[in-house]
Amino acid sequence: MKRLLSIFSICLCVALLLTGVALLQPSRALADNNARDYIPAPAGVLAVLTYYQHVSANNFYLRGSKASTNIGLTENIGILRPIYFVDIPMPWGLSPMRAAPQILIPFGEASLNGNVNPAPIGGTPGTGTESSGFGTPILLSQFWFLHDDQTKTYLAFSPFFFFKSGAYNNWKQVVPGGINIGNHRWAFRQEFNATKGFEVIPGHFGYFEVTLGVDEFTDNDDYGAASAKLSQRPTFNVESHLSYDITKTVFASVDFYGHYGGNYWASKNGILLENVGAVGQSALGMSLAYSFAPGFQLMLQYRGDVAVANGPAANIFLARFLWATDLNSLMGNPQAKP
Repeated sequence: MKRLLSIFSICLCVALLLTGVALLQPSRALADNNARDYIPAPAGVLAVLTYYQHVSANNFYLRGSKASTNIGLTENIGILRPIYFVDIPMPWGLSPMRAAPQILIPFGEASLNGNVNPAPIGGTPGTGTESSGFGTPILLSQFWFLHDDQTKTYLAFSPFFFFKSGAYNNWKQVVPGGINIGNHRWAFRQEFNATKGFEVIPGHFGYFEVTLGVDEFTDNDDYGAASAKLSQRPTFNVESHLSYDITKTVFASVDFYGHYGGNYWASKNGILLENVGAVGQSALGMSLAYSFAPGFQLMLQYRGDVAVANGPAANIFLARFLWATDLNSLMGNPQAKP
Protein backbone atom coordinates (compact mmCIF):
# COMPACT_ATOMS: atom_id res chain seq x y z
CA MET A 1 0.00 0.00 0.00
CA LYS A 2 2.83 2.41 0.90
CA ARG A 3 4.58 1.63 -2.40
CA LEU A 4 1.33 2.30 -4.28
CA LEU A 5 0.90 5.65 -2.52
CA SER A 6 4.50 6.55 -3.29
CA ILE A 7 4.03 5.75 -6.99
CA PHE A 8 0.79 7.72 -7.03
CA SER A 9 2.46 10.74 -5.41
CA ILE A 10 5.30 10.71 -7.94
CA CYS A 11 2.86 10.43 -10.86
CA LEU A 12 0.81 13.29 -9.42
CA CYS A 13 3.98 15.38 -9.07
CA VAL A 14 4.91 14.70 -12.71
CA ALA A 15 1.47 15.67 -13.95
CA LEU A 16 1.37 18.87 -11.96
CA LEU A 17 4.92 19.90 -12.79
CA LEU A 18 3.99 19.80 -16.47
CA THR A 19 1.56 22.65 -15.85
CA GLY A 20 4.55 24.88 -15.08
CA VAL A 21 3.06 26.16 -11.82
CA ALA A 22 6.59 26.04 -10.41
CA LEU A 23 7.21 29.27 -12.31
CA LEU A 24 4.48 31.30 -10.62
CA GLN A 25 7.03 33.62 -9.03
CA PRO A 26 6.52 37.24 -10.18
CA SER A 27 7.65 38.22 -6.69
CA ARG A 28 11.18 37.87 -8.09
CA ALA A 29 10.65 41.58 -8.83
CA LEU A 30 11.07 42.27 -5.11
CA ALA A 31 14.86 42.25 -5.49
CA ASP A 32 14.91 44.39 -8.64
CA ASN A 33 15.93 48.05 -8.52
CA ASN A 34 14.17 51.31 -9.28
CA ALA A 35 15.56 54.27 -11.17
CA ARG A 36 18.40 56.06 -9.34
CA ASP A 37 18.72 53.39 -6.65
CA TYR A 38 22.46 53.36 -7.34
CA ILE A 39 23.01 57.06 -6.67
CA PRO A 40 24.34 57.04 -3.08
CA ALA A 41 23.35 59.40 -0.30
CA PRO A 42 26.13 60.97 1.83
CA ALA A 43 27.69 58.86 4.56
CA GLY A 44 25.72 59.00 7.80
CA VAL A 45 22.30 59.18 6.15
CA LEU A 46 19.62 56.75 7.27
CA ALA A 47 16.84 56.05 4.77
CA VAL A 48 13.68 54.04 5.40
CA LEU A 49 11.71 52.90 2.38
CA THR A 50 8.29 51.25 2.35
CA TYR A 51 6.82 49.62 -0.74
CA TYR A 52 3.40 48.43 -1.82
CA GLN A 53 3.40 46.11 -4.83
CA HIS A 54 0.28 44.80 -6.57
CA VAL A 55 0.76 41.97 -9.05
CA SER A 56 -1.89 40.57 -11.38
CA ALA A 57 -1.72 38.03 -14.20
CA ASN A 58 -4.15 35.99 -16.28
CA ASN A 59 -1.99 34.67 -19.13
CA PHE A 60 0.34 31.78 -18.38
CA TYR A 61 3.08 30.55 -20.73
CA LEU A 62 4.68 27.13 -20.93
CA ARG A 63 7.70 26.56 -23.19
CA GLY A 64 6.97 29.74 -25.11
CA SER A 65 3.29 28.97 -25.79
CA LYS A 66 0.25 30.34 -24.00
CA ALA A 67 -1.08 27.56 -21.78
CA SER A 68 -3.84 29.46 -19.98
CA THR A 69 -5.68 32.78 -20.17
CA ASN A 70 -7.39 32.58 -16.79
CA ILE A 71 -4.98 31.84 -13.94
CA GLY A 72 -6.31 34.70 -11.79
CA LEU A 73 -3.00 35.46 -10.09
CA THR A 74 -3.01 38.31 -7.55
CA GLU A 75 -0.31 39.42 -5.11
CA ASN A 76 -0.39 42.29 -2.63
CA ILE A 77 3.05 42.67 -1.10
CA GLY A 78 4.46 45.20 1.33
CA ILE A 79 8.19 45.70 1.93
CA LEU A 80 10.09 47.46 4.70
CA ARG A 81 13.63 48.50 3.70
CA PRO A 82 15.96 50.41 6.07
CA ILE A 83 19.27 51.59 4.56
CA TYR A 84 22.29 53.18 6.24
CA PHE A 85 25.06 54.87 4.22
CA VAL A 86 28.61 54.66 5.52
CA ASP A 87 32.15 55.30 4.25
CA ILE A 88 34.72 52.51 4.56
CA PRO A 89 38.35 53.71 4.88
CA MET A 90 40.65 52.40 2.17
CA PRO A 91 44.44 51.80 2.30
CA TRP A 92 47.22 53.54 0.35
CA GLY A 93 45.54 56.94 0.46
CA LEU A 94 42.59 55.86 -1.69
CA SER A 95 39.24 57.57 -1.31
CA PRO A 96 36.80 55.87 1.10
CA MET A 97 34.41 53.33 -0.35
CA ARG A 98 30.74 54.21 0.09
CA ALA A 99 28.54 51.34 1.29
CA ALA A 100 24.84 50.94 2.05
CA PRO A 101 24.01 47.89 4.20
CA GLN A 102 20.27 47.15 4.18
CA ILE A 103 17.57 44.53 4.53
CA LEU A 104 14.27 43.99 2.72
CA ILE A 105 11.45 42.46 4.75
CA PRO A 106 8.50 41.46 2.52
CA PHE A 107 5.05 40.48 3.74
CA GLY A 108 1.59 40.18 2.25
CA GLU A 109 -0.70 37.75 0.50
CA ALA A 110 -0.97 35.94 -2.83
CA SER A 111 -3.83 34.04 -4.44
CA LEU A 112 -4.54 32.08 -7.58
CA ASN A 113 -8.25 31.94 -8.30
CA GLY A 114 -8.34 30.79 -11.93
CA ASN A 115 -7.17 27.77 -13.87
CA VAL A 116 -3.88 26.60 -15.29
CA ASN A 117 -4.97 24.86 -18.49
CA PRO A 118 -4.63 22.56 -20.24
CA ALA A 119 -4.31 20.00 -17.44
CA PRO A 120 -1.97 17.25 -18.76
CA ILE A 121 -1.70 13.55 -17.95
CA GLY A 122 -5.06 13.36 -16.26
CA GLY A 123 -4.45 16.39 -14.05
CA THR A 124 -7.28 18.75 -13.15
CA PRO A 125 -7.43 22.51 -13.61
CA GLY A 126 -6.55 24.62 -10.60
CA THR A 127 -9.37 25.43 -8.22
CA GLY A 128 -7.55 28.23 -6.45
CA THR A 129 -5.40 28.62 -3.38
CA GLU A 130 -3.80 31.40 -1.38
CA SER A 131 -0.86 32.13 0.88
CA SER A 132 -0.13 34.93 3.32
CA GLY A 133 2.45 35.96 5.89
CA PHE A 134 6.07 37.03 5.77
CA GLY A 135 8.11 36.42 2.64
CA THR A 136 11.82 35.71 2.21
CA PRO A 137 14.00 38.42 3.86
CA ILE A 138 16.75 39.78 1.62
CA LEU A 139 20.03 40.99 3.12
CA LEU A 140 22.41 43.02 0.94
CA SER A 141 24.82 45.92 0.75
CA GLN A 142 25.74 48.21 -2.11
CA PHE A 143 29.44 49.05 -2.47
CA TRP A 144 30.50 51.97 -4.65
CA PHE A 145 33.99 51.64 -6.13
CA LEU A 146 33.42 55.05 -7.73
CA HIS A 147 31.02 57.72 -6.49
CA ASP A 148 31.86 61.03 -8.13
CA ASP A 149 29.08 63.51 -7.45
CA GLN A 150 30.82 66.18 -9.54
CA THR A 151 30.76 64.18 -12.76
CA LYS A 152 27.76 62.11 -11.60
CA THR A 153 29.56 58.87 -12.34
CA TYR A 154 28.97 55.79 -10.20
CA LEU A 155 30.21 52.19 -10.30
CA ALA A 156 28.92 49.70 -7.74
CA PHE A 157 28.69 46.05 -6.74
CA SER A 158 25.96 44.46 -4.60
CA PRO A 159 25.87 40.97 -3.06
CA PHE A 160 22.36 39.73 -2.09
CA PHE A 161 21.51 36.97 0.36
CA PHE A 162 17.98 35.46 0.26
CA PHE A 163 17.04 33.56 3.42
CA LYS A 164 15.41 30.14 3.39
CA SER A 165 12.35 31.32 5.26
CA GLY A 166 8.89 32.79 4.96
CA ALA A 167 5.42 31.28 4.62
CA TYR A 168 5.83 28.00 2.70
CA ASN A 169 3.66 24.94 2.11
CA ASN A 170 5.06 22.21 -0.15
CA TRP A 171 1.59 21.26 -1.43
CA LYS A 172 0.94 24.85 -2.51
CA GLN A 173 4.16 24.90 -4.51
CA VAL A 174 2.93 22.29 -7.02
CA VAL A 175 -0.83 21.72 -6.66
CA PRO A 176 -2.62 23.45 -9.59
CA GLY A 177 -3.24 27.01 -8.52
CA GLY A 178 -0.48 26.72 -5.90
CA ILE A 179 1.67 29.63 -4.80
CA ASN A 180 3.85 30.58 -1.83
CA ILE A 181 5.00 33.85 -0.26
CA GLY A 182 8.21 32.36 1.13
CA ASN A 183 10.88 30.03 -0.27
CA HIS A 184 12.23 26.69 0.92
CA ARG A 185 15.74 27.28 -0.42
CA TRP A 186 18.65 29.69 -0.10
CA ALA A 187 19.44 32.06 -2.97
CA PHE A 188 22.21 34.52 -3.80
CA ARG A 189 22.56 37.42 -6.22
CA GLN A 190 25.61 39.37 -7.34
CA GLU A 191 25.09 42.44 -9.49
CA PHE A 192 27.21 45.23 -10.99
CA ASN A 193 25.87 48.69 -11.78
CA ALA A 194 27.12 51.61 -13.84
CA THR A 195 25.30 54.95 -13.58
CA LYS A 196 26.11 58.13 -15.49
CA GLY A 197 24.42 61.50 -15.12
CA PHE A 198 24.50 64.37 -17.60
CA GLU A 199 23.02 67.86 -17.63
CA VAL A 200 20.51 68.15 -20.45
CA ILE A 201 19.63 71.79 -19.81
CA PRO A 202 20.76 73.92 -16.86
CA GLY A 203 19.34 72.42 -13.69
CA HIS A 204 17.79 69.40 -15.43
CA PHE A 205 19.77 66.15 -15.30
CA GLY A 206 19.31 62.83 -16.99
CA TYR A 207 20.72 59.52 -15.77
CA PHE A 208 21.45 56.33 -17.67
CA GLU A 209 21.82 53.15 -15.62
CA VAL A 210 22.77 49.59 -16.52
CA THR A 211 22.80 46.69 -14.04
CA LEU A 212 23.99 43.14 -14.78
CA GLY A 213 23.57 40.32 -12.30
CA VAL A 214 23.26 36.61 -11.67
CA ASP A 215 21.02 34.66 -9.26
CA GLU A 216 22.13 31.31 -7.80
CA PHE A 217 19.95 28.82 -5.91
CA THR A 218 20.28 25.86 -3.60
CA ASP A 219 17.89 22.93 -4.04
CA ASN A 220 14.39 22.88 -2.60
CA ASP A 221 14.19 19.42 -0.98
CA ASP A 222 10.50 19.64 -0.05
CA TYR A 223 8.87 20.44 -3.38
CA GLY A 224 5.29 19.44 -4.03
CA ALA A 225 3.05 16.69 -2.77
CA ALA A 226 5.78 14.07 -3.17
CA SER A 227 8.43 16.20 -1.39
CA ALA A 228 10.59 16.05 -4.50
CA LYS A 229 13.84 17.97 -5.05
CA LEU A 230 13.56 21.10 -7.16
CA SER A 231 16.79 22.34 -8.75
CA GLN A 232 17.42 25.48 -10.77
CA ARG A 233 20.34 26.75 -12.81
CA PRO A 234 21.54 30.37 -12.39
CA THR A 235 19.35 33.17 -13.68
CA PHE A 236 21.02 36.04 -15.53
CA ASN A 237 19.57 39.51 -15.07
CA VAL A 238 19.85 42.73 -17.04
CA GLU A 239 18.25 45.99 -16.00
CA SER A 240 18.32 49.52 -17.38
CA HIS A 241 16.79 52.88 -16.48
CA LEU A 242 16.76 56.18 -18.34
CA SER A 243 15.51 59.01 -16.13
CA TYR A 244 15.12 62.77 -16.53
CA ASP A 245 14.44 65.68 -14.15
CA ILE A 246 11.14 67.21 -15.24
CA THR A 247 11.49 69.75 -12.44
CA LYS A 248 13.84 70.04 -9.46
CA THR A 249 11.46 67.85 -7.45
CA VAL A 250 10.03 65.48 -10.09
CA PHE A 251 11.76 62.95 -12.31
CA ALA A 252 10.40 60.32 -14.70
CA SER A 253 12.04 57.18 -16.06
CA VAL A 254 11.56 54.36 -18.52
CA ASP A 255 12.61 50.97 -17.16
CA PHE A 256 13.64 47.61 -18.58
CA TYR A 257 13.97 44.33 -16.66
CA GLY A 258 15.13 40.98 -18.01
CA HIS A 259 15.57 37.59 -16.32
CA TYR A 260 16.99 34.79 -18.47
CA GLY A 261 18.14 31.21 -18.05
CA GLY A 262 17.29 29.59 -14.73
CA ASN A 263 16.10 26.19 -16.03
CA TYR A 264 13.96 24.30 -13.50
CA TRP A 265 13.82 20.55 -13.05
CA ALA A 266 12.50 18.20 -10.36
CA SER A 267 13.65 14.76 -9.29
CA LYS A 268 12.69 12.11 -6.74
CA ASN A 269 15.04 9.39 -5.51
CA GLY A 270 17.44 10.22 -8.33
CA ILE A 271 14.73 9.93 -11.01
CA LEU A 272 14.13 12.99 -13.21
CA LEU A 273 10.45 13.88 -13.05
CA GLU A 274 10.37 16.84 -15.40
CA ASN A 275 12.54 19.58 -16.90
CA VAL A 276 10.26 22.62 -16.94
CA GLY A 277 12.52 25.02 -18.86
CA ALA A 278 13.97 28.52 -18.55
CA VAL A 279 12.45 31.65 -17.02
CA GLY A 280 12.96 33.90 -20.07
CA GLN A 281 11.12 37.03 -18.93
CA SER A 282 11.37 40.63 -20.23
CA ALA A 283 9.43 43.61 -18.88
CA LEU A 284 9.04 47.32 -19.66
CA GLY A 285 7.93 49.98 -17.21
CA MET A 286 7.59 53.66 -16.43
CA SER A 287 8.23 55.45 -13.13
CA LEU A 288 7.42 58.87 -11.71
CA ALA A 289 9.03 60.21 -8.51
CA TYR A 290 8.09 63.34 -6.55
CA SER A 291 10.25 64.76 -3.74
CA PHE A 292 7.57 66.74 -1.95
CA ALA A 293 9.73 67.81 1.03
CA PRO A 294 13.41 67.54 2.07
CA GLY A 295 14.05 63.88 2.80
CA PHE A 296 10.63 62.70 1.54
CA GLN A 297 9.83 61.12 -1.82
CA LEU A 298 6.92 59.23 -3.39
CA MET A 299 7.53 57.00 -6.42
CA LEU A 300 4.92 55.29 -8.59
CA GLN A 301 5.80 52.63 -11.14
CA TYR A 302 4.00 50.41 -13.62
CA ARG A 303 5.74 47.51 -15.36
CA GLY A 304 4.41 44.73 -17.52
CA ASP A 305 5.90 41.58 -19.01
CA VAL A 306 6.29 41.81 -22.79
CA ALA A 307 7.89 38.37 -23.37
CA VAL A 308 7.67 35.23 -21.20
CA ALA A 309 9.03 31.75 -21.94
CA ASN A 310 7.65 29.98 -18.85
CA GLY A 311 5.37 31.45 -16.20
CA PRO A 312 2.78 34.19 -15.87
CA ALA A 313 2.78 37.41 -17.88
CA ALA A 314 2.48 39.79 -14.94
CA ASN A 315 1.39 43.40 -14.58
CA ILE A 316 2.96 45.12 -11.58
CA PHE A 317 1.99 48.40 -9.93
CA LEU A 318 4.39 49.73 -7.29
CA ALA A 319 4.18 52.63 -4.87
CA ARG A 320 7.28 53.54 -2.85
CA PHE A 321 7.54 56.00 0.02
CA LEU A 322 11.03 57.17 1.06
CA TRP A 323 12.03 59.01 4.21
CA ALA A 324 15.67 59.95 4.82
CA THR A 325 17.54 61.99 7.39
CA ASP A 326 21.10 63.24 7.74
CA LEU A 327 22.31 61.58 10.93
CA ASN A 328 25.57 63.55 10.94
CA SER A 329 23.61 66.79 11.08
CA LEU A 330 21.40 65.48 13.87
CA MET A 331 24.51 64.52 15.82
CA GLY A 332 25.94 68.05 15.69
CA ASN A 333 27.93 68.01 12.48
CA PRO A 334 26.06 70.39 10.15
CA GLN A 335 29.02 70.49 7.76
CA ALA A 336 28.11 66.94 6.71
CA LYS A 337 24.60 67.94 5.70
CA PRO A 338 23.93 66.97 2.06
